[in-house]
Amino acid sequence: MPQTDAHSTGVNTSGGAAAGVNRWWLVIAAGLVVFMATLDSTIVTVALPSIEDSFDTPTGSTGWVVLGYMVPLIALTIPSGRWLDTVGRRPAFILALVGFGVSSVLVAVAPSFAWLVVARVLQGGFGAVLFAIGPVVATMAVSDTARGRAMGLVSTVGPLGAVAGPALGGLLVEHLSWRWIFYVNVPIVVAVVAVAMVMMNHGGHLRWPDRTWAGEIALLGGASIVLLLAFSLGAETGFGWLALALVAVPLVMAWLRTPNSDAVVRLLRTRGVSAAHVALLTFAVASMAVLFLIPFYLQRELGVPPSQTGTTMLAMPLGTAALGLVGGWLADRYGARRTSFVGSIGMGTGLLLLAPLDAGWSTPEVAWRLAIIGIGSGLITGPLMTLAIGAAPRELLGTVSASMSTVRQLGFALGSAAAIVVWSLGGYGLSGMRAALGMAVLCALIAALALAVQGARRRSVSGAGQRRVPG
Repeated sequence: MPQTDAHSTGVNTSGGAAAGVNRWWLVIAAGLVVFMATLDSTIVTVALPSIEDSFDTPTGSTGWVVLGYMVPLIALTIPSGRWLDTVGRRPAFILALVGFGVSSVLVAVAPSFAWLVVARVLQGGFGAVLFAIGPVVATMAVSDTARGRAMGLVSTVGPLGAVAGPALGGLLVEHLSWRWIFYVNVPIVVAVVAVAMVMMNHGGHLRWPDRTWAGEIALLGGASIVLLLAFSLGAETGFGWLALALVAVPLVMAWLRTPNSDAVVRLLRTRGVSAAHVALLTFAVASMAVLFLIPFYLQRELGVPPSQTGTTMLAMPLGTAALGLVGGWLADRYGARRTSFVGSIGMGTGLLLLAPLDAGWSTPEVAWRLAIIGIGSGLITGPLMTLAIGAAPRELLGTVSASMSTVRQLGFALGSAAAIVVWSLGGYGLSGMRAALGMAVLCALIAALALAVQGARRRSVSGAGQRRVPG
C-alpha cells in the first residue's frame, strides 16, 4: 500500500496488512467497539424501573432513556461517516472512544433525570461515530483476501451486545445498581484506545464538521422520528396515524437536495452497494420482528416462564455466532454476494418453518427453528458489509460503513414497529403473529431477490477497466 494510502486509512502499514500481516487484535478491538455501542442500546431496558424509582420520574418519561440514545444513532451516523472520510482515522477513533467513555460516566453519575437524558444523547452521538468507524478500522487492518473474515468477526461479536444487554444489565442492577451498567464501558474504552494507539498510525488530523451538519442532522433525525412515531401511534391509537409517515418524504427529499447527500447518492449508484443496503434493511426488519414476537408467543400462547423464554430465544443468536466466522471465510472463498444470498434463503426457510406457530409446540421445537434463522443470519451480516465496503470507492469507506450501520439500525427499529402493526390487525392474537412472521418471510425473500438481481447485473456488465466487486 502506498504511503499516501496508509495515511488516508489511518492503519499502520509498517509490516501490516499491505505486507500480508493481518492485525487481528485491531479487528477484535473494532468488534468490541460495535459490541459496546450495541450493548448500550439494550442493557438499559432492565434498569428502567430502577431509574424511574431513583428520580421519581413518571413511567411515560422513562422511554427517553432509550430514545435519547437511539435517535442520535439514526440521525448522526451518516453525517459521521462523511466526516470520517475527510479526517484522520486514528484521532477520530480515539476521540469517539474517549467521548463515549466520558459520556457513559456522566450518565452513571447523573444527579437528575434531565442530566441523565442529556448524557444519553451525548453518548448516542459518540456511538454513531463508533458505528461508522468500527467496520472501517477492521477492514483496513487486514488484506483484501481476509476482509470477509474480519467482517465476519465484527458482525459476530458486535450484535452479541444486543443479546447480552438484558442479561448483564439484570445482574448489575440486582447486585450493584443501575449506575454500573454504564461504568462497564470504561474498561472496554481503555483497552481499545490502547490497541489503537499501538496499531494505528496518526493518519491525519481532526477538523470540526462544517456548519451544514446541524441542518443535515435535523432533516435525517426528523424523518426517522416521524417514521417511528407513525408506526408506534398507528398500532396504539389507530391506523390513521400511519399517514404521519408521509411527512418523512419531504424531509428526505430536502436532504437529497443538499450537497451533503452527494457522497451517499454517489455511493448508492455504485454497482453492488445498493443491493447490499436493501438486503441489510429487509434482513434487519425480519430479524427484529422475530425477536419481538416470539417472547410473546412463548409466554402468552405456550405458557412458558420468562427464564425459559430467554433460554429458548438464545438459539437464534447462538446460531448466528456459530456461523458468523464461517460466513466470513465463505465470503473470502466464494464471494460475499453468494454467501449472503445463501444466508437469505436459509433465513427465509427458517422463517417459513416458524411461521405456523402451532399452539402445541414445545420449546425445543421453537428453538431449532430459531437456530435455523440464526444460522442464515450468520451468513448475511458480515458478507453484506464485505460486499458494500468492497464495492465502494476507497475515498467513501467511512460513508459506506455509516450508511450500512444506519440502515441496520433503522431496520431494527422498523422491524418491531411493523410487527406491532401487523400483529394488531389480528387483534393481538396468534393469527396476527403468524401474519407478522409472514411479513418477515417476505423481507427475507426481498433480500435474496436484491442480491440475485445484483448478481445478474454484475454478470451482464463487462469488468474491463473496473475494480472487481466481491461476490
